[in-house]
Amino acid sequence: GNHMSEEKCRSFFDKIIQLPFKVPVAQYDIENYVLKSLANMNITVSSSDIKLFVSLIKTSIGLNPRSMKRLFNTYQLLDIITQLSVRDIDEAYRHKILFSIICMQMGHEKLYQYFSSTPIEVEFLEQFGNPETTSECLKEIFGDDIAENDSKYLNKLKTFVLCFYKSIQNDLDDKISESELSSLQSVLKC
Repeated sequence: GNHMSEEKCRSFFDKIIQLPFKVPVAQYDIENYVLKSLANMNITVSSSDIKLFVSLIKTSIGLNPRSMKRLFNTYQLLDIITQLSVRDIDEAYRHKILFSIICMQMGHEKLYQYFSSTPIEVEFLEQFGNPETTSECLKEIFGDDIAENDSKYLNKLKTFVLCFYKSIQNDLDDKISESELSSLQSVLKC
Protein backbone atom coordinates (compact mmCIF):
# COMPACT_ATOMS: atom_id res chain seq x y z
CA GLY A 1 0.00 0.00 0.00
CA ASN A 2 0.90 3.66 0.03
CA HIS A 3 1.29 3.71 3.80
CA MET A 4 4.32 1.44 4.07
CA SER A 5 7.70 2.93 4.85
CA GLU A 6 10.60 2.41 2.50
CA GLU A 7 12.28 0.26 5.14
CA LYS A 8 9.29 -2.12 5.36
CA CYS A 9 9.07 -2.35 1.57
CA ARG A 10 12.77 -3.17 1.31
CA SER A 11 12.42 -5.80 4.03
CA PHE A 12 9.48 -7.38 2.18
CA PHE A 13 11.40 -7.64 -1.08
CA ASP A 14 14.51 -8.92 0.71
CA LYS A 15 12.46 -11.98 1.63
CA ILE A 16 11.61 -12.64 -2.02
CA ILE A 17 14.84 -11.61 -3.72
CA GLN A 18 17.78 -13.40 -2.20
CA LEU A 19 20.56 -11.96 -4.34
CA PRO A 20 20.58 -8.18 -4.81
CA PHE A 21 22.22 -6.88 -7.97
CA LYS A 22 22.80 -3.26 -8.90
CA VAL A 23 23.31 -2.36 -12.54
CA PRO A 24 26.28 0.04 -12.87
CA VAL A 25 24.39 2.58 -14.98
CA ALA A 26 26.95 5.34 -14.38
CA GLN A 27 29.53 3.39 -16.38
CA TYR A 28 27.35 3.02 -19.49
CA ASP A 29 27.97 5.12 -22.55
CA ILE A 30 24.38 6.36 -22.80
CA GLU A 31 24.99 8.41 -25.96
CA ASN A 32 26.35 5.36 -27.74
CA TYR A 33 23.42 3.24 -26.53
CA VAL A 34 20.90 5.81 -27.78
CA LEU A 35 22.73 6.14 -31.09
CA LYS A 36 22.81 2.36 -31.61
CA SER A 37 19.16 1.97 -30.58
CA LEU A 38 18.10 4.57 -33.12
CA ALA A 39 20.36 3.08 -35.79
CA ASN A 40 18.70 -0.30 -35.21
CA MET A 41 15.43 1.41 -36.15
CA ASN A 42 17.07 2.93 -39.26
CA ILE A 43 16.91 6.41 -37.75
CA THR A 44 19.90 8.71 -38.02
CA VAL A 45 20.18 11.84 -35.91
CA SER A 46 22.83 14.52 -35.55
CA SER A 47 25.31 14.50 -32.68
CA SER A 48 23.60 17.52 -31.11
CA ASP A 49 20.26 15.72 -31.26
CA ILE A 50 21.80 12.66 -29.56
CA LYS A 51 22.84 14.89 -26.66
CA LEU A 52 19.31 16.32 -26.56
CA PHE A 53 17.79 12.82 -26.61
CA VAL A 54 20.05 11.74 -23.72
CA SER A 55 19.04 14.83 -21.73
CA LEU A 56 15.37 14.10 -22.38
CA ILE A 57 15.86 10.52 -21.15
CA LYS A 58 17.80 11.55 -18.03
CA THR A 59 15.19 14.12 -17.03
CA SER A 60 12.16 11.95 -17.73
CA ILE A 61 12.50 8.18 -17.28
CA GLY A 62 16.07 8.09 -15.97
CA LEU A 63 18.87 5.78 -17.02
CA ASN A 64 17.38 2.42 -16.09
CA PRO A 65 18.18 0.10 -19.04
CA ARG A 66 14.76 -1.58 -18.93
CA SER A 67 12.97 1.78 -18.95
CA MET A 68 15.08 2.93 -21.88
CA LYS A 69 14.29 -0.26 -23.80
CA ARG A 70 10.56 0.33 -23.15
CA LEU A 71 10.99 3.91 -24.35
CA PHE A 72 12.61 2.79 -27.61
CA ASN A 73 9.96 0.12 -28.18
CA THR A 74 7.23 2.72 -27.73
CA TYR A 75 9.11 5.15 -29.94
CA GLN A 76 9.48 2.55 -32.70
CA LEU A 77 5.75 1.85 -32.76
CA LEU A 78 4.68 5.49 -32.64
CA ASP A 79 7.28 6.42 -35.26
CA ILE A 80 5.49 4.13 -37.72
CA ILE A 81 2.15 5.72 -36.87
CA THR A 82 3.38 9.32 -37.14
CA GLN A 83 5.33 8.53 -40.30
CA LEU A 84 2.08 7.52 -41.99
CA SER A 85 -0.08 10.33 -40.67
CA VAL A 86 2.26 13.34 -40.29
CA ARG A 87 3.70 13.96 -43.73
CA ASP A 88 4.17 17.73 -43.80
CA ILE A 89 7.05 17.81 -41.28
CA ASP A 90 10.73 17.17 -41.96
CA GLU A 91 11.54 13.62 -40.81
CA ALA A 92 14.42 14.54 -38.47
CA TYR A 93 12.27 17.23 -36.86
CA ARG A 94 9.36 14.81 -36.46
CA HIS A 95 11.72 12.35 -34.75
CA LYS A 96 12.78 14.99 -32.21
CA ILE A 97 9.24 16.05 -31.42
CA LEU A 98 7.99 12.47 -31.14
CA PHE A 99 10.88 11.43 -28.91
CA SER A 100 10.33 14.37 -26.56
CA ILE A 101 6.58 13.71 -26.36
CA ILE A 102 7.14 10.04 -25.50
CA CYS A 103 9.67 11.02 -22.81
CA MET A 104 7.08 13.42 -21.42
CA GLN A 105 4.36 10.78 -21.49
CA MET A 106 6.50 8.16 -19.75
CA GLY A 107 8.27 10.41 -17.25
CA HIS A 108 5.88 13.28 -16.55
CA GLU A 109 2.40 11.95 -17.14
CA LYS A 110 0.49 14.91 -15.72
CA LEU A 111 2.43 17.27 -17.96
CA TYR A 112 1.67 15.04 -20.95
CA GLN A 113 -2.04 14.97 -20.06
CA TYR A 114 -2.04 18.77 -19.96
CA PHE A 115 -0.38 19.04 -23.38
CA SER A 116 -2.65 16.44 -24.94
CA SER A 117 -5.90 17.86 -23.57
CA THR A 118 -5.36 21.63 -23.47
CA PRO A 119 -5.12 23.99 -26.45
CA ILE A 120 -1.53 25.25 -26.36
CA GLU A 121 -0.68 28.76 -27.52
CA VAL A 122 2.66 30.14 -28.74
CA GLU A 123 2.79 32.61 -25.84
CA PHE A 124 2.38 29.81 -23.29
CA LEU A 125 5.16 27.73 -24.91
CA GLU A 126 7.54 30.68 -24.86
CA GLN A 127 6.85 31.27 -21.16
CA PHE A 128 7.08 27.51 -20.58
CA GLY A 129 10.55 27.39 -22.17
CA ASN A 130 11.83 30.53 -20.44
CA PRO A 131 13.82 29.56 -17.28
CA GLU A 132 12.53 32.69 -15.53
CA THR A 133 8.84 31.80 -16.02
CA THR A 134 8.92 27.98 -16.18
CA SER A 135 7.96 27.63 -12.50
CA GLU A 136 4.85 29.78 -12.98
CA CYS A 137 3.75 27.66 -15.95
CA LEU A 138 4.31 24.47 -13.99
CA LYS A 139 2.20 25.81 -11.13
CA GLU A 140 -0.53 26.60 -13.64
CA ILE A 141 -0.36 23.02 -14.92
CA PHE A 142 0.14 21.13 -11.66
CA GLY A 143 -1.60 23.47 -9.24
CA ASP A 144 -0.93 22.50 -5.64
CA ASP A 145 0.25 19.04 -6.72
CA ILE A 146 3.73 20.37 -7.34
CA ALA A 147 4.95 20.78 -3.81
CA GLU A 148 7.88 23.05 -3.10
CA ASN A 149 9.22 20.42 -0.68
CA ASP A 150 9.83 17.99 -3.56
CA SER A 151 12.62 20.13 -4.99
CA LYS A 152 14.46 17.16 -6.54
CA TYR A 153 11.48 16.31 -8.78
CA LEU A 154 10.78 19.98 -9.47
CA ASN A 155 14.37 20.55 -10.63
CA LYS A 156 14.23 17.43 -12.81
CA LEU A 157 10.93 18.64 -14.29
CA LYS A 158 12.30 22.14 -14.98
CA THR A 159 15.33 20.67 -16.74
CA PHE A 160 13.06 18.41 -18.78
CA VAL A 161 10.91 21.40 -19.77
CA LEU A 162 13.95 23.24 -21.12
CA CYS A 163 15.04 20.15 -23.09
CA PHE A 164 11.49 19.72 -24.39
CA TYR A 165 11.45 23.36 -25.49
CA LYS A 166 14.71 22.82 -27.43
CA SER A 167 13.28 19.72 -29.08
CA ILE A 168 10.33 21.58 -30.58
CA GLN A 169 12.60 24.27 -32.02
CA ASN A 170 13.14 23.85 -35.75
CA ASP A 171 15.22 26.95 -36.29
CA LEU A 172 17.85 28.96 -34.43
CA ASP A 173 15.76 31.96 -33.35
CA ASP A 174 14.96 30.52 -29.87
CA LYS A 175 11.31 31.47 -30.27
CA ILE A 176 8.31 29.28 -31.03
CA SER A 177 6.69 30.01 -34.35
CA GLU A 178 3.16 29.10 -35.41
CA SER A 179 4.72 26.50 -37.70
CA GLU A 180 6.62 24.88 -34.80
CA LEU A 181 3.46 24.88 -32.67
CA SER A 182 1.53 23.31 -35.53
CA SER A 183 4.19 20.59 -35.90
CA LEU A 184 4.04 19.84 -32.18
CA GLN A 185 0.25 19.63 -32.29
CA SER A 186 0.31 17.34 -35.35
CA VAL A 187 2.65 14.84 -33.71
CA LEU A 188 0.89 15.14 -30.35
CA LYS A 189 -2.45 14.37 -31.99
CA CYS A 190 -1.11 11.00 -33.15
